Amino acid sequence: FPLNENSTVVDSSFQEFYELLGGIDVVGPAISPKFVDSGFEYQYTSAALMKFDSNSNTFSLAPIGRQMGVADPLSNSVAPGGHDIYQGFLPIYETLSQFIGDPITPIRYNETRGGIEQYFENLGIYQLESDPPHVAHLMYYGAWMCSEACLAEMPLEKAPDTLSSIIEPVFAALSRIGTSFSGKPL
Repeated sequence: FPLNENSTVVDSSFQEFYELLGGIDVVGPAISPKFVDSGFEYQYTSAALMKFDSNSNTFSLAPIGRQMGVADPLSNSVAPGGHDIYQGFLPIYETLSQFIGDPITPIRYNETRGGIEQYFENLGIYQLESDPPHVAHLMYYGAWMCSEACLAEMPLEKAPDTLSSIIEPVFAALSRIGTSFSGKPL
């Protein structure tokens, strides 16, 4: 992500945590200064809201996904969060497993984005139709939540969207037979 006039610097208190998350290549640039709310310190990146609890001296990500109101009914009662994690999202999920939270939706098809997506408590993952298998990206949860207060640019393909959905088994079948047979999911 290139820095632009709307980018800000990661506060020194979040720098180590930001790098642990993968820095600018994974969670994007900082889009707000550090701020304090209800005794916690926060700072937005384009993909997340970093949180520091000085009482327990712990860093985490705020549950923006839950605040979006996109949680779906359970699709697999024995899976973490009640939803299977899409196989192609496992590499990024496993890398960020202690911070990403449980899945709150099954995999969805997003026609506007031109790819698939899955929402988690703290981060959202998507993959475009043009991406190679097992290449996934983070949605701009932070830019969505901070909205106009941060003046962050949010490219359409990175924006959270709660309208399109498809269940994983159907997507897996379409992946095998190809959309030339059935057309794109609606």
